Amino acid sequence: MKSIKSSSLLNVSVLIALFSIFLGVLYAGTNPVFGANAYAFGTASVQLNDGHIRVLKSQSISLCNSSFDPAAGVLKATMAHSCPLTVDSREAEELMRKFDRVRADTLLNVTKTDINGRYQFDHLPPGTYCIVAVYTETLGQVIDHKYWARRISVKSRQVISCDLDNKNFNGHFLSIKEK
Repeated sequence: MKSIKSSSLLNVSVLIALFSIFLGVLYAGTNPVFGANAYAFGTASVQLNDGHIRVLKSQSISLCNSSFDPAAGVLKATMAHSCPLTVDSREAEELMRKFDRVRADTLLNVTKTDINGRYQFDHLPPGTYCIVAVYTETLGQVIDHKYWARRISVKSRQVISCDLDNKNFNGHFLSIKEK
């Protein structure tokens, strides 16, 4: 009787092992560790005027396809200036609407940063993408708009780090609050 139980347990163990291997093969196509997919990660922060670093918690980070054009709309208007462009609140709203339209047309995925400002996009097929974010800060009567449009290219199984901070934002502009 014991030999029958032992062989039954052995058969069950073999079946479980074979099933696990089968699932692993199926899962391999979508798993960045086993498959051809890659992932991108980074942190988002800004240095404030007083020198302190603000970690961007719960910040929306967008992943756009390669046709996202950093020179379109708001980006083109503000990248032409070496110092921030200053606009009134109506112009600021129009610039942000243009930016949102460009982003919406190319949007693939959106994530939020965690409490430490970290974000991650998993399961990226090899290709070129643009990581896009906007940060708005109110400084008295002035609103400071910063944005990033960081182009990345990932290869099969590659891990890409792309931090967003004051050193690499693509542009920014200032607007004045309406009284």
